Amino acid sequence: MRRILVDSARRKKAEKRGGGRARADLDTDSLPADGSPFDLLELDDLLEITITRGDKQVVRVRVEAEPSATPAAVKVETGAFVLLAAGTERKLNSLAEAVQGAGDGDTIEIRGNGPFVSSPIKITQSLTIRAGEGFRPVIQLSSNISTISPLVLEGLELQRLGEKVPVGYEEALVFSWDSSSLHLANCRFREHLALPCVVTNARSYFVRNCEFHCPHNSAITWARRLGEGGRPDYLKYSRLLATTITPP
Repeated sequence: MRRILVDSARRKKAEKRGGGRARADLDTDSLPADGSPFDLLELDDLLEITITRGDKQVVRVRVEAEPSATPAAVKVETGAFVLLAAGTERKLNSLAEAVQGAGDGDTIEIRGNGPFVSSPIKITQSLTIRAGEGFRPVIQLSSNISTISPLVLEGLELQRLGEKVPVGYEEALVFSWDSSSLHLANCRFREHLALPCVVTNARSYFVRNCEFHCPHNSAITWARRLGEGGRPDYLKYSRLLATTITPP
């Protein structure tokens, strides 16, 4: 559309063709206050331009102002969180709703890309949360996902929102404590705070084909308790992990 307008402006300036086009006088009071002359090649300050040929409108284009620095509102994808339980499907609008309605061993499939802004997720049952086929869901967290039960995350991108100063490792994007297992596959983690992306003391955990963006700390921290009331001993894994890990 812009090319059509520019070519038309150049033809007019060259004064090579008449063509019986209808011409309209411009109200110069509507032009910018700097007094610059009207030129179709400078479209950024115009609201609407119409080019006619005879009595027919050829092109009508509305030129918008520069985009605002404030991001546009996120489009809401309703029913993107599908709870798969006992051979049935139940569509919900948030991850928190789906987790609350899930039972032990259920699966939550996310059929949308988001980004989805989520409240804190507290998991007490064995659960699988995975991307639906053809989707790459982005979950934005002001807090985190924490679990005390086996958890599987597949095909998700978890991002940190906000600049809250962390109190401790229990605020990591994924905090798995007193769980028997943690399984992470094809996930991406983005953490800009001084925290690991994942903190766990699971007896075994599996990490495959995952990306970790956490410039201020390790990718995964495994914590080993030193006895009743003792301080945890942390083993940090900073490099990409692509195997099953059995903590010492």
